[in-house]
Amino acid sequence: MRTVTPAVALLALVLLAGGLFGADPLRSGPPVGDTVTPFEPYNVTGDYAGQNYCLVCESGLRPVAMVFARDVNGPVTSLLKKLDEATGQNRKDKMFSFLVALNDDTPGTARQLKALAEKEKIQRTVLAVFDSGGPSEYKLPREAEVVVVLYDDATVRSTLAYRKGELNDKEIAHILDELPKILPKK
Repeated sequence: MRTVTPAVALLALVLLAGGLFGADPLRSGPPVGDTVTPFEPYNVTGDYAGQNYCLVCESGLRPVAMVFARDVNGPVTSLLKKLDEATGQNRKDKMFSFLVALNDDTPGTARQLKALAEKEKIQRTVLAVFDSGGPSEYKLPREAEVVVVLYDDATVRSTLAYRKGELNDKEIAHILDELPKILPKK
């Protein structure tokens, strides 16, 4: 007969508790302290609409909110509207923001993003499309539905990643609470 050691019992309890109380936070995208790398998404809105153009290059050393999303759904739209508002409120600090929809149907996704920008009046946040794998240097796993990278001086200050269904009003508020990490101290 086999006996269960206290260490095995404790491990089983920890694994069970993890399953009951939710998955570990998703780690995705460039870690804090990394330098952002250039890539050229197809720009749907902004100064380079209709072109493949590097928004990381465009933003320079400014404070930036960069969002990758596999599905531009209600929560992502809510986040975009709030980032667009924050970008306007921080224009004296030259804040820049953009969304990169990760989808292999560039023409169809571009039409959807253009319609979304018009309907929701998203004016300061650039909307763009890149293939579904995302830029390889950013290491965006398939289970990452949304990844938010906040950076300034081309250095990542915060990376937040969400699985499908995890982005909600509370998490959007958390993202907005992270913005001071990229804005000049007041």
